[in-house]
Amino acid sequence: MIYASTGLQQGILYYFDELKIPQTPVFAGLGVGIVGGIVLWVNLRERIGLKRCLMAWLAIFALGCFIMLPLGYFVWGAVISFMLVGIGFAGGLYLIPLMNGM
Repeated sequence: MIYASTGLQQGILYYFDELKIPQTPVFAGLGVGIVGGIVLWVNLRERIGLKRCLMAWLAIFALGCFIMLPLGYFVWGAVISFMLVGIGFAGGLYLIPLMNGM
């Protein structure tokens, strides 16, 4: 999670420099994904458990990364992929400390 967090924060500026797409909708998608992800994981953790939540956020984060490969050149593809990455990012920040017992 530390590697993904650092890569996301560092690489996002290079992403916009290389592809020349507008930043506002992509950042909005990321923000919606993070806020929605926190609400989602807080509610799902009680219902399906921590182990299944961990598997789900990893799958959602990976899906967002894989969508970015072919569709990241388009604004709508970047918004969708960054929203999924934001949901996964929120899951990692919320669920990993719970898994570690902190």
